[in-house]
Amino acid sequence: MSKKKVIFVAGAQYSGTTLLDTIIANDDHGFSCGEVKTYFYPYRPHHYAPDCGCANPDCTIWAEIKKQGQKNVYLSIFERFPEIDFIV
Repeated sequence: MSKKKVIFVAGAQYSGTTLLDTIIANDDHGFSCGEVKTYFYPYRPHHYAPDCGCANPDCTIWAEIKKQGQKNVYLSIFERFPEIDFIV
């Protein structure tokens, strides 16, 4: 089993961080979770009910992960998706 990793991408608005996140997490063993802070501290209307990237309108993954709490968000993702090796 490989070591699980969390890769943080930071930058100013419109600097390409979303594109970099998407490119890195495009690997079969990667997972992009976007701006994790907004799941727990929403400040825009679309943060209150985020869409899942799987495109299933009935998806409950983020609701389940959010229930585990902010301190456990990455651990919860790794437990939910054991096939991934890194989170961006």
